[in-house]
Amino acid sequence: MNMPASPNAAGPRSIKDDFAAIHDTYGSGINDPHAIYREMRRSAPVMEGDILARFNVPSQANNAGSSRRIFTLFKYEDVMAVLRDAKTYTSSLLGEGIGQFLGGFMLTAMDGDEHRLARALLTPAFSSVAVTKWRDMVLPVIRDECIGPLTTSKRCDLVADVLLPLPIRLIYEIIGFSPDRAQIEQFAAWGMRILVGPQRDPDKMQAALKAAFQASQDIYDHVLPIVRNKRAKGAAGDDLMSYPWDSAEIDGGGWKFVAQHHLAPNKRIAPLC
Repeated sequence: MNMPASPNAAGPRSIKDDFAAIHDTYGSGINDPHAIYREMRRSAPVMEGDILARFNVPSQANNAGSSRRIFTLFKYEDVMAVLRDAKTYTSSLLGEGIGQFLGGFMLTAMDGDEHRLARALLTPAFSSVAVTKWRDMVLPVIRDECIGPLTTSKRCDLVADVLLPLPIRLIYEIIGFSPDRAQIEQFAAWGMRILVGPQRDPDKMQAALKAAFQASQDIYDHVLPIVRNKRAKGAAGDDLMSYPWDSAEIDGGGWKFVAQHHLAPNKRIAPLC
């Protein structure tokens, strides 16, 4: 299925340009963070402040730049105690960062029963049985599209020819997109523009936020007809678009809960599900 051009999409860019933007945003320049973590575990296991600031990486706890106090934990026992205490602590802060571009349905930004029910809905689609079926989908891609061309060229740029395009290609094969290279690179570019939406530099923040929200809308506009077309044809396959999400039986009313709290108020997610 061909993708129509989006009148609001960003201008022509290569996937390498968007990957470079991710590196600029999240590349800290620190080659070995473990030494820093060891020292913090020894001297300040509970630190007031965001450790990401030391790496010059956008905060995941204070994306809006408010006066909120932030603490960073370094010891395993302390981190696990926080993660297991949903009554005292919340993961919802993650929804203020990347989550704002995803329509609010972000598993890692959920707590308690909400997280349990959403996870239970998603788990069957990623079970060992389901993942095993993906082998027949991904092995031809690795053999024919990645390894094959390398055997004839006898040389490659490991990042440009393998480490960047191959994971993206496999992810989109598993999701269920057609093997159209231009489409895959466009979807990947939109995804990477969402990832660089949060910024530490105030001068870059507004432009990055605008581009991220536009990329999110572009993904929705282009994926919706693909999903509808696939479902209309019977959606027979082992990819994620073909998975019978609406037939999942979850104790505790999982689908009802998700429909009430995420699908009904969110026009972006509902049609896709």
